[in-house]
Amino acid sequence: MKYAALVILLATPLLAAEPKVHRDLAYAEPKNERHTLDVYAPAEGKDHPIIVWIHGGGWRNGDKGNVQTKPQAFVDKGFIFVSVNYRFVPQVTVKEMTADIAKAIKWVHGHAAKNGGDPDSIFVAGHSAGAHLRWFAQTTAI
Repeated sequence: MKYAALVILLATPLLAAEPKVHRDLAYAEPKNERHTLDVYAPAEGKDHPIIVWIHGGGWRNGDKGNVQTKPQAFVDKGFIFVSVNYRFVPQVTVKEMTADIAKAIKWVHGHAAKNGGDPDSIFVAGHSAGAHLRWFAQTTAI
């Protein structure tokens, strides 16, 4: 049993570095809460790969802040984690939602170096509706 405690202790990061966090950054004008994103970056370094996360919510709800432990998990591995908000149906069409995501990705690319990231290493992922929008956005001209 004493060895199990030692294994758990060694497998757990002792001092996980707190990420640099920038919240509610506008990726489109005029700024509104549905056109914002949050950036979680390692405290030091540059040319970090970037994960753009698109939340789910059935295209009708959800929020970029609902990321649980994802930002810290990716930052601990040397990534920048960007969580994106977008508008919802029925106020906008899926095509307009996809354009929101494309604008966010373009913003991330243009601001990558400023946040310590590599503009040539951007990965886009999402959950549920966010995964759909990720797929649609890859076919949209950025």
